[in-house]
Amino acid sequence: MAVFLLYMFYFLSKTAFYLLMPFTWLVILLCYSLYTPNAQRKKKAIWACLGLLLFFNNSYLINHILVWWEPEPIRYEKLTKAYDLGIVLTGVTIYKQPNDRVFFHKGADRATHALQLYRQGHIKKILITGGKPGIISYGEAEANKLKQFFVMAGVPEKDILVEDKAKNTYENAQFTAELIKDKLEYKNLLLITSAFHMPRSIACFAKAGLKFDTFPVDYYGHDPVWGDLMPSADMKAFQLWSLLIHEWIGIVSYKVLGKS
Repeated sequence: MAVFLLYMFYFLSKTAFYLLMPFTWLVILLCYSLYTPNAQRKKKAIWACLGLLLFFNNSYLINHILVWWEPEPIRYEKLTKAYDLGIVLTGVTIYKQPNDRVFFHKGADRATHALQLYRQGHIKKILITGGKPGIISYGEAEANKLKQFFVMAGVPEKDILVEDKAKNTYENAQFTAELIKDKLEYKNLLLITSAFHMPRSIACFAKAGLKFDTFPVDYYGHDPVWGDLMPSADMKAFQLWSLLIHEWIGIVSYKVLGKS
């Protein structure tokens, strides 16, 4: 029963995400304009499609929303204590051969900034949480991949803890809490994840009963520039909207299900 509910939750969350993607709206409107026999409705659908295209491909607008959504970066000099444990969430690698290295995609800051925090003495140990992504899993757990990166970067294995079962943010929090339960040496915790993902992570880790400070990394929003007013030829604004909508859906679904 639990496995069935897991599949249903995953399916419904992914379905909701694809239905709410701006690109999906454009496809629906285009298909409607092609097949509706009503000339007036066809015209309205085309204009609506054009309006949505201009709106969601506006880099200036999505950047302002991201700057509003993402928490401010924390300066290293503001970290006044050495944390016992830096908790690093995965979701930043890709499955690709050969296995003699780690392939990163956008989000590698989660690992590289954690390494910098460790090197500067702001965190004493690193806990990596994240298993194989998705319901149908393949390859090695992401936490083990990141451990490989940290070891290659010179972090002693004794300073790395691995939680390699979690498939989502809720499980990241629950399994991490279980792993460090009753271990008094891990009192001061620092949560490290992407800035856009930090609000959902805070809710999940607080729900798991952990007390922690945060260190957001991997920023998508940037200081505004006038060039953002031009429509983006690479449709990057669409990608950022999809990222943000996916995160909002996650927050709402977790709240409804009592996971945060």
